[in-house]
Amino acid sequence: MRKIAFSALPETPLPAEVGSVLRRFTGGGNITVAKITFAAGSVLPGHRHVNEQFTIVLDGTLEFVDDAGNTTPVGAGEVMHLPGNFWHGAKALSDATVIDVFSPVRGDWGTPPEPIL
Repeated sequence: MRKIAFSALPETPLPAEVGSVLRRFTGGGNITVAKITFAAGSVLPGHRHVNEQFTIVLDGTLEFVDDAGNTTPVGAGEVMHLPGNFWHGAKALSDATVIDVFSPVRGDWGTPPEPIL
């Protein structure tokens, strides 16, 4: 058992097409968990990954887009589920904070950093 404060994890940028998207992440043997903050108007470009993803919106609103151009707004208190290998992108309709949970581990993000104490 271990306790980790997101505030103790280093913040790193995600490759936003527009604006600022910052993440703090950790993980275990089978999942990666990230707290991600979006500035209003920021855009994460469309992409896919092998990982199944749950995005829990804590505050603000994101608009997800799929490869057919369909959009789905997801607001505070709502959850978006994305199956593995599902093409998607996201735009922040307002400042937003989310928790992303991925399985399996996001190996492409590298080893989770140690908390800064």
